[in-house]
Amino acid sequence: MTKHRNENGINEENILLLENQETQMSEKDSFLCKSKKNLVDMDQNPIDKMSEKDSQSLLVEYIHQVNTSTFQNITRDLRGKKLTDYLSTVGKFTSLQKQVLIGLLLGDGNIQSNGGLNYFLKFDQKEANHAYVSLVYLIFQQFVGTHPKLRLKKGIPHSWWFRTYRLPFLKFYHDQFYGLDANGNSVRIVPKLLHRWITPISLAFWFMDNGSKQQHGYVLHTQRFLLHQVKDLQQVLGNRFGLEVSIHSDKKKASQKTYYFLYIKTRSIQKFNHLIKPYILPCMQYKLHDS
Repeated sequence: MTKHRNENGINEENILLLENQETQMSEKDSFLCKSKKNLVDMDQNPIDKMSEKDSQSLLVEYIHQVNTSTFQNITRDLRGKKLTDYLSTVGKFTSLQKQVLIGLLLGDGNIQSNGGLNYFLKFDQKEANHAYVSLVYLIFQQFVGTHPKLRLKKGIPHSWWFRTYRLPFLKFYHDQFYGLDANGNSVRIVPKLLHRWITPISLAFWFMDNGSKQQHGYVLHTQRFLLHQVKDLQQVLGNRFGLEVSIHSDKKKASQKTYYFLYIKTRSIQKFNHLIKPYILPCMQYKLHDS
């Protein structure tokens, strides 16, 4: 029998289907979640439910601007007091920006800092995804000093990237999505309140970042997360959106490491399409099954 690999190199014939087990929050986790209440309240609710329809309409307008190339790249040469004064006028992230940020941090977006200070968002995608980078840039434009830049590798176009200004309020999101492993290295984690924060817009950007179409479903590539965290993501997708999701594994021969990813089953294709299709760029509609 011929073995098929998808566009991300996963062997679909030999994947290991793990036990489709939902995990419950332990009493200890419940205590930790409650202990973070004040931290969550500091940022109020990261997703403002009252402006959901406005966020959807604004995103659709941004997608139209990117698709028709009717937006402008803006460069702000601001430093010192001028930058401080400017940032004091733009405030914090809007509801749309928060929803998109949640999706990016589940995917390829990164919050970085200089020794635990001065947090900023960095976004980087392969050269072919210029339109997608432009969309994310447009959404966060008032927090970005320069438009996306093309990175060359050995003289050949490799990727597009940009980063925001250093924003103190990004520390909140960094603390929710990053932790330390046993060796003290920074690793990506799943926030305990993700089920409250994730929206269809978040899901759409997560999919545009790390999703792919399979013959009978969809895959969300969660290889950066540990197995117990992938189970948490499975539970969130099931409880929040009613999606039927299983966990599969892929063992890399070179490293002998096993990575885990989420598979959205055939029965949930139509529901998944309904959730995210309005927020998917036209150039990425190829990743979707026909409804």
